[in-house]
Amino acid sequence: MNGFLHIPCKSTSVRCPGKNLALVGGKPSVCWVIEAALESGLFNRIVVSTDGDDVRRVLEAYPVGVVSQSPSTVIDTTHDILEEEDYEDRITIMLPTVCLLIPDDIQGAIDESNLYDDPVMAVVGFPYRLDEVVLQDESGHVHRPLTHGPAWIHDNDPQYLIDAGAIYTFPPGRFRDVSGMYVQKLRPYRIPRT
Repeated sequence: MNGFLHIPCKSTSVRCPGKNLALVGGKPSVCWVIEAALESGLFNRIVVSTDGDDVRRVLEAYPVGVVSQSPSTVIDTTHDILEEEDYEDRITIMLPTVCLLIPDDIQGAIDESNLYDDPVMAVVGFPYRLDEVVLQDESGHVHRPLTHGPAWIHDNDPQYLIDAGAIYTFPPGRFRDVSGMYVQKLRPYRIPRT
């Protein structure tokens, strides 16, 4: 257990107000994510950043650090809350709305990252192109999303990868120079879309 986890949990959302505290199975979405992270045993430090007192009240029940979230990007906020020694650990970011995430998903993404010593992003495969797809090259890495209209393919193997908005994990010592989610040598970890 030598990892740092950041869960960015703002209290507002333009497209889906209140989504981070939306009740799923009787508890707020962010609680499911925190519980999966705690159950995984993979993190020695879990920090939730938020801009809302309603989120802070919900988090009182959990052994996590809570800090103020700046209006900057998730990556910038992660850099803001990291301590110097944290950069030597694995840095993982999990979004608070991924309430169906289980510890095996977290372990799988980290195992994939360890196998190749590359950053990993959770993706979902689809048999057709949606608004934004990430492309996987011959070396197995994925790249920044491309925006296109639907383009159907004719086999049963999902080939188009969509950023699942779930887990982003960076090997020890590799987060210091990160300025965005789409870094060089980014590998996909496929999670079930169901």
